[in-house]
Amino acid sequence: MWAIKGTPSLHTPSAVFLFTLALSDFVLGIYVQPLCAAHLLAAVTHNLSLFCTTSALLYPVGTYLSFYSFMAIAAVTVDRYLALVLHLRCAAIITISRVIKFNIAVFIISFPVVLCYWFSRIDWIRTTSLFIVIFLFIFGTFAIPFCYCRIFMILRRHKKQLQDQNDLAKRIHGFSENDLSKYRKSVLAILYVFGVKVSSYMPCIISFTSANFFDEGVSWEVTFVSAIVVLWNSTFNPLFYFWRTTEIRRFAISKLRRISRVSSLPHNAVHVEPVNVTLNASCICTKMGDMEERTNNLTFPTNFSTFTDTNNCLVEFDGSTSMENLPVSMLHNVVNILSIPVATMANFFVLWAIKERPSLHTPSSVFLFILALSDFAIGVFVQPLVVIRSFGAASHNYRLSCISNVLIFAVGTALASMSFACITEISFDRYLALVLHLRYNSIITVRRVIKYKIIASVAIFPITIYFWFSKEEWFKRTVLTVAITLAAICGTLIPISYYKIFMILRRHKRQIRNQNNVATCTQGFTDTDISKYRKSVLAILYVLGAVALSYIPLGVCTWMQMVFQAKINQLVTSSAGLLVLLNSSINPLVYCWRMTEIRRFIVMKLRSILGVDRGRQVRSVGMITR
Repeated sequence: MWAIKGTPSLHTPSAVFLFTLALSDFVLGIYVQPLCAAHLLAAVTHNLSLFCTTSALLYPVGTYLSFYSFMAIAAVTVDRYLALVLHLRCAAIITISRVIKFNIAVFIISFPVVLCYWFSRIDWIRTTSLFIVIFLFIFGTFAIPFCYCRIFMILRRHKKQLQDQNDLAKRIHGFSENDLSKYRKSVLAILYVFGVKVSSYMPCIISFTSANFFDEGVSWEVTFVSAIVVLWNSTFNPLFYFWRTTEIRRFAISKLRRISRVSSLPHNAVHVEPVNVTLNASCICTKMGDMEERTNNLTFPTNFSTFTDTNNCLVEFDGSTSMENLPVSMLHNVVNILSIPVATMANFFVLWAIKERPSLHTPSSVFLFILALSDFAIGVFVQPLVVIRSFGAASHNYRLSCISNVLIFAVGTALASMSFACITEISFDRYLALVLHLRYNSIITVRRVIKYKIIASVAIFPITIYFWFSKEEWFKRTVLTVAITLAAICGTLIPISYYKIFMILRRHKRQIRNQNNVATCTQGFTDTDISKYRKSVLAILYVLGAVALSYIPLGVCTWMQMVFQAKINQLVTSSAGLLVLLNSSINPLVYCWRMTEIRRFIVMKLRSILGVDRGRQVRSVGMITR
């Protein structure tokens, strides 16, 4: 930290992330590791008071600092990737002040989440906090290797271009082999730190997952040793900084040499009176909630409420009980696991295409963007939870099954509602584009559509999620009635819109054919315009067909269960739910099939990523080492 503060060349955004990483490691060494030693001493000597006190101080802060260290590594990796991609714009977009504000915001948001997990007595708050941390950890785990793959592919391409063009790129684009070498060295330094961190954290993650999710007994010694390895990571990190970062190594050596030359001076002895502090162990343990399940047997804390059966679950429907048909569950899990990469990557490319293509910056594309975003969220969040829920049901882990059910129904319903609303809005937007014609661009703008979707999302999401947790019957009946009414309106509006669209298109086409383009002069339509518009409408109609085929079976099952109290076979219900999830993988394939702009963009990006068009274009990279 001293080296980063005292070396002007290290006053960069990436060095700010490195500073926060070093700061968390410093706090681990000065605060958590002594507490860990005291915790071990209390366990060996069976000192319950000291054990409980150190638990209350050790686990919340240690967990948070470990999590924050990992997120700092992910942030540094993404920063290195953006420095290569944004190039000259990076210095203007990613500034030191913005990075500091970002770190402060992350601290303010994440610290209460970790504290809620350890101190809250409410089960759903603890489980929600845990899943937030797990989601961020998984996201960082996937983001880091993705960034490194892209970095080394770009560096390899630029190095080859430099060798082939005899430094022509140096004069034209402002980068040299020396720039690439420096940048590659900085990336490798972060990669080494990441490798050590993963190696240190993996044993602790495995033991924690086994103890909390799969009810596998993990010995006290294994858990404690894995925690010690995590703490030792704060010692390994600065050694890698000294080894791989020249500025930090030189600064540290110069300061050590200066300190060693200073003669030792006599110091006045300062007598400090001992302060007796008596901590009430029982009070601390009480405030920690269920911090310790068995205080007599000095065990490590676990923070899930104990479920003995599925009746304790907050959200449970007939047909989604924990006792599942094992072959059917395995088949559905295989299909889900295979479709998760399709749902995530395909929808990601669709989102990317809509954002990058100026021709797709239209109001209807905003609705399409929200639809792809909800499908992406289903692939990233809901489908993995469905697999976890099935695993919990098959292994009779009611706790895991219940937690997954709560999140699946709450978030999944909100995302499904948003998808259905987007389909309706796209259909009605296409109808208005045909009816309003020249007035359409002035009435329905991209800015207005974005504002409308933000307001609609703010209204839909909290109500839909709270519906599953509310115990007020009047609220649930009101929300259900409003939802059914809106669904009926949407279900009626979609076919009416398409009926009117095709009637108007048919009339204009007949006018153009019969009057030799007289309608073109009077109405402003040409045969080409109508053909393009018809193609866009058919694309949305195909998406609507895919959504309808996916959602209708589950809608019928839910309607029969809720209205007629019918007992639906579990195989039918789970298969209908699987169709809904598969829709997130089908939709982007339909976009690529029917929408030329999106298909061309995705093909171009895939070729760029795979290196097919490596020799066709040169991208500027100069001054990337900042």
